[in-house]
Amino acid sequence: MNIDASYKRLEALIPEITEALADKPNEAAHRLHAVDRFLREVLEWPGKSIYPEEHTAEGRIDYFLKNDGIGQAVIEAKGRDTLWFSTLHTSGRAYRLSGPVFQHDAAISVLKQASQYCQAKKVALCVATNGVDWIIFQGNRIDGVDVSDGMGFLFHGFEGVATNFALFHSLLHFSSVTRKNYIGHFADVEKGLDQEFTFSKAFVPDHLIQPLSRGQYTSDLTSVCNKFFRDIAGENTADLLSKCFVETKESKEAEQRLERITRNLTESIEVLGASPEP
Repeated sequence: MNIDASYKRLEALIPEITEALADKPNEAAHRLHAVDRFLREVLEWPGKSIYPEEHTAEGRIDYFLKNDGIGQAVIEAKGRDTLWFSTLHTSGRAYRLSGPVFQHDAAISVLKQASQYCQAKKVALCVATNGVDWIIFQGNRIDGVDVSDGMGFLFHGFEGVATNFALFHSLLHFSSVTRKNYIGHFADVEKGLDQEFTFSKAFVPDHLIQPLSRGQYTSDLTSVCNKFFRDIAGENTADLLSKCFVETKESKEAEQRLERITRNLTESIEVLGASPEP
C-alpha cells in the first residue's frame, strides 16, 4: 500500500476511532481501538512485528516494534485524556524535548519512561501517543547529545496527522522505519546541536575478537602504510597536512551525511551467528 492508499485508509479510520473512543474506554481498550489500528492499518506494521507488553527491567513496554527479530521502535501509549503539550503549537514541526512545549508533567513523565525503554532495548526511535496525539523522538542516542536536548516531532489530533501525513508516514510507516528514514528527518532539525559522535558500544563480543596471523605481504603493507600516514601527518612534507585538510561548507555537509550513514549502519549491525533477541 503506497502513501496515497495509506492516507485514504486514515480518512476512513478517523470516524471509526472517534466513535470507538466516545465512550472513554479503559487504557487497554483505548490502545486496541486507536493505536493498534493506526499501526496495522495505516502504518502497515505486520502483526508478527508488534510485541505488546514487552518486559524489561524498567517495566513493560506498551508496544515494542521489531523486524526479523531486531528491535526498531518503542511506543508508550496512554489514555486519551492525558495532557501532552500546549495545543497552541503547530503540528508537523519539531520542538526541543526540554523546551516549553513538552513541559507538562504528563509529557515529562512519559517521555522519560519511553526513553528508558529505548535504552533498555537499544533502539533509537521512540513514540509517545494516546492514539490521537503523537510525539516522535530519539529515545536512545549514540552521538553524544542528551536525549532531552534532542528534538521531538509533534502531531496534534487527527487533523494534525492528516495535514502532515507525508512526514508522519515517513517517520513511522513500517518500510520507512526499517530503512531508518527517520534519521534524516532528525538530522535536518537538529543541525544546530553540538554533537560529539562517539561509539558507545562494541559490536563484536570480546570472546570473538581474534588477531589475524601475519601473511606474506605484511612487511610490504607495513612499509606502505607507515609512509602514507607519515605523509598525511606532515612528517615528510610539512605543508601537506594543511593542503589536504581544508574545512569547507561542502566538507561539513559531507561529514553530516557520513554521520547519518554511520548511525544507520550502527543500529543495524548484528554479530554473525548470534541469535536474534526473543
